[in-house]
Amino acid sequence: MADDLTTITGIEAVLAATSDYDTTRDAAKARRYVAAIRRRLHMAASSGRDGQTLQFNVQVLESELRAALAWLRANDSPTEQQRLNNPSVTHADFTTFRGRGT
Repeated sequence: MADDLTTITGIEAVLAATSDYDTTRDAAKARRYVAAIRRRLHMAASSGRDGQTLQFNVQVLESELRAALAWLRANDSPTEQQRLNNPSVTHADFTTFRGRGT
């Protein structure tokens, strides 16, 4: 997805296209949504251009960012490389530990 996160118009387009990440259960959309919110937060809380003023409610953006990150932690599947780097143990088997069970 070739998104423009350098302009407010591009950021707004990405936010509009990805804001349904939780209802569509799409982790890729959620990651793009997080990226767009982060870019929006990097912009000034109030910025003006050509006589127009844009104001952002930073608290709302931060709340949306926290919600999206929490959703990703709960729903995003790790990649194969992440699983290899940090394997999880689901069941430890000590039946043959120190000669027991043999």
